[in-house]
Amino acid sequence: MLRKRILYFGLIVFTIIIGLLSRHFTAIPLFIGDILWATMVYFVVRFLFISKKIKPNFVALGKKLGPKMKAVSAALANFTQDDIVKLEKEGQYNLSIDGEPVILQVNEVEISSEDIPGWTVANKGSLTIALDITLTPDLEAEGNAREFVNRIQKIRKDNGYDLTDRILVKVADVPSLKDSLTQFNEYICAEILADSIEFVAEPANGIEIEVNDILLKVFVTKKA
Repeated sequence: MLRKRILYFGLIVFTIIIGLLSRHFTAIPLFIGDILWATMVYFVVRFLFISKKIKPNFVALGKKLGPKMKAVSAALANFTQDDIVKLEKEGQYNLSIDGEPVILQVNEVEISSEDIPGWTVANKGSLTIALDITLTPDLEAEGNAREFVNRIQKIRKDNGYDLTDRILVKVADVPSLKDSLTQFNEYICAEILADSIEFVAEPANGIEIEVNDILLKVFVTKKA
């Protein structure tokens, strides 16, 4: 286990060095940098999420093992990472329970990867996928902006506007959303074909919309 961590750490360092060196050679295509980045992410994931847990699938093993179920559960609790990898790779594992052989199939156990804060991990067989689910303020703001665009586009469609029609947009000044709309103002205006977004206390004849659980009113009209 320790050797594998050392190996992946070494590969991470090696990939970073190669990536830095590639910047000094203009003959190297830009997509090579993307490949090196993806490779480094893979090695980082393998380094961080190499630890797996195993437990019996009681539904699958109950009838098969009967009174031996408790002993097999205890044996699985003592599995090393190498034991789990061997079971995943070979599809079965030979146990000795009370002096009798028990062949354990990979579909008779549940194997999962241990998460770390800010990440969620899923695995199927020997394949492990890790997803960074940390929401930064910038990501939250971008999410609000995209949801706002989606709501305005629906209003455009409901109003029967042509794809090329430019619009005027007035938005209720809601503090929890204003910063997001201001930060991504250029993106929003380009997507909804508006020259700008005007913030007002309460838009007259406004339509109430919801943006990530935030309620506000907007007024949308076609530009003359």
